[in-house]
Amino acid sequence: MIGFGVCVTTGMMGRDFRHLILLAVPAGAAFAMLAAFGHVSVNIAIVGALFAFGGLYLAARRIKSEMDAVAEADARVDESLREEFVRQARLAESYEVILDSLPEPLLVLRADRHILHANKAVVDLLGTDPIDADLTTAIRHPDILSAAAAVLSGESEEETVEFSRAGAVEQHLVARLAVLPSSREIGRAAVLTLHDVTSERRTVQMRADFVANVSHELRTPLATLVGFIETLRGAARDDPEALDKFLPIMDEEGSRMAGLVQDLLSLSRIEANEHSPPSENARLQDILPVVARTLEREAEKKGVVVIVEADPEAPAVFGDRHQLMQVFQNLIHNAVKYGREQSEVRVVIDGWDREYLTASVIDQGEGIPPEHIPRLTERFYRVDKARSRAMGGTGLGLAIVKHIVNRHQGRLWIESRLGVGSRFSISLPVVVDAGDEMATESQDPATAS
Repeated sequence: MIGFGVCVTTGMMGRDFRHLILLAVPAGAAFAMLAAFGHVSVNIAIVGALFAFGGLYLAARRIKSEMDAVAEADARVDESLREEFVRQARLAESYEVILDSLPEPLLVLRADRHILHANKAVVDLLGTDPIDADLTTAIRHPDILSAAAAVLSGESEEETVEFSRAGAVEQHLVARLAVLPSSREIGRAAVLTLHDVTSERRTVQMRADFVANVSHELRTPLATLVGFIETLRGAARDDPEALDKFLPIMDEEGSRMAGLVQDLLSLSRIEANEHSPPSENARLQDILPVVARTLEREAEKKGVVVIVEADPEAPAVFGDRHQLMQVFQNLIHNAVKYGREQSEVRVVIDGWDREYLTASVIDQGEGIPPEHIPRLTERFYRVDKARSRAMGGTGLGLAIVKHIVNRHQGRLWIESRLGVGSRFSISLPVVVDAGDEMATESQDPATAS
């Protein structure tokens, strides 16, 4: 019996000596006390202690095994939770990236009307991040707030509201609110998208203005022609003096209508090709003198001298020669027409770099009030309508200039001082010569002048 206990004890000692020591101390102490008081013999006490120790050890091993299994299961759960957390975080990040990539402003509203998410377009529109704030901090329009209340309360599944937003430039927006089903604790939610229709509204208004302006521009000369024709066919049929008086006016009005139609057709062709920049080259130092000569007779009538200052070393630009001639013909013609009598009109190439060449038309007219300058390139816009019509202007010249410059990927800007004159400047992309480019790249920076 003692040998069996020793074998069991020895086998267990080999498996886990620490557990053996921890269990042997209380078991040995208990049986030693029984043997000391004479309740059992020493041999029986030793064998009992060994068997008690063995049972306790086996029970401890079983408990430890179960605890290890529980710990392993907890570790697996923790790992699974970590993986799920990472997956959800990546999913949320991907959702945020997707929403931020949308070009239209988008807001997600909680049931309490607070903003749960706002994409980058909203931040760009408002200038601040409205997340966690009430909708009123982002949009204060009462119709938007009423529509949001209807959707969030369940009265409506979708609402659409058109409204305007004040600012440096008034914006016209369409807000669409739709219910966003959610099983999360946030309850009923809604998504609000904003669509900027300012350009569409402006286009519609421009079309309406265009039709109205064309009708107005044609109505006056047509009425004049019809009236004179009726007069010549009636009371003045055989009146030579009336004929000599009316025919020049009829010719002038007819020419004015022909010029208007020609400008409209020209503007239409330019706009049709505005998206495709020209691929050919042109030299302004060759174009400007030719244009100036074509306007000499008109300039002489007012005693205006047109002076061209074009550096022959100026580089070529990417440009349609015919359209660039039209640009400077319009600008020089306006400078002569609205400049003072016995004054000068200077046409100069101001300078250039590796990207752009700048040319300007400078007059000595009365100048343009600052509030009119931003609108000068609008169709039919005139600073002095009566004076412009009296001079035969169609109101389309600068609009044509603007669209041609846009097609050439250039820039037009206007400077003016009342009582001094105006300066119309144009920058156009320069054609870089391959040989010049290679020479510049190979030049030693230390010796470059």
